[in-house]
Amino acid sequence: FSKLLPQVVLDMEKYGKLRQAAPLFNLRKSLHLMEAWAPGVSNIADSLLSTAARGRYMFHSLRRVRDEFNRLLLEHDVPYYVSSRILPRHGSPDLFYLLSYRISSCSVYREARTKRDFSVLYLRRVDKLNIMESYMGVAEEEEEFVTVIVDRLSSFMEQQIKPVFDRHDLLGNMVAESVDELGAGPDDLVRGVDGQLGKNLLQGLTRHELHHRWMGLEPEPPAELWVFLMDYTNNFARAVTSEVGAFLGELAYLPAYARLRLALLLDALGQPLGRKGVYGRARVFVIHKILGVELFLGQRPSAEWLNTAAEGLESMDDDDLIKAIDRAHEELFGFPAPRFVLVDINYAKRVDKEHG
Repeated sequence: FSKLLPQVVLDMEKYGKLRQAAPLFNLRKSLHLMEAWAPGVSNIADSLLSTAARGRYMFHSLRRVRDEFNRLLLEHDVPYYVSSRILPRHGSPDLFYLLSYRISSCSVYREARTKRDFSVLYLRRVDKLNIMESYMGVAEEEEEFVTVIVDRLSSFMEQQIKPVFDRHDLLGNMVAESVDELGAGPDDLVRGVDGQLGKNLLQGLTRHELHHRWMGLEPEPPAELWVFLMDYTNNFARAVTSEVGAFLGELAYLPAYARLRLALLLDALGQPLGRKGVYGRARVFVIHKILGVELFLGQRPSAEWLNTAAEGLESMDDDDLIKAIDRAHEELFGFPAPRFVLVDINYAKRVDKEHG
């Protein structure tokens, strides 16, 4: 997963096809040795690679085989997980890549109102491919679980939290106060998931992905969002709706966490790329619903708009903030934001005990 699979992927990229060469031979040899541990793994891995070699025309088939591969690994306590992508390219073979992760733990969360249980896989990247990820978690329609990429948190803290934390303005002060309320300090900004801030971010991010799974990945946009997104496609509107819900589910975690994340969302809206795409539109709408500021439809909020939103966030006490989050969720989806409670964490302990 850390060496042989990436070698085959690089070989496929270089030659535009799956070659019967040394990387593939070595991979098949290792997979054959895994058969005693995970029967069927060789055939599924072969199917995964041969499907990927056919490019964009096998996009959905690739996802099905990849999911089958991951399920087999989980069923046999092999603590690894793979994700796959095919990027179409004109004039040359499509780009296929496969990213490998080690499962560091698996938790089960229960939604308090509906009593539904959901599994979360916490992943750490192990391949050395020169591919950077911008997302920190994934929920996919085919899977019963969601995944959270633990080692992405360090980059998030360094690139998005620390620059605001170090500023001496309203948002910077709110971020610093929120970090302190979460039981963390400046040192936690460089400790990743091992620090108190990282642990809280991991819990918030988990709830973001759990909301995607709980609500469904393509929810019907409520009337307010249809109006806000009338100039966009239906698929874009559904994607924004899903992110709006997930942001609200994440913010319901803790008041101090909600204040921290909202301050970061406001800071992002002041940046050119922070207002674009699915996440940009979702940020605009979440700030509007929770803080009661006017919904701007242009490409750039004014300094007055941003200041009004920041002052509104600063003036809210914890109870009012959580009520505003629940009210926004209920007005949009018919019920308050879900509350996810950790009920079990045992996968990593069991695998480490049985297999070292």
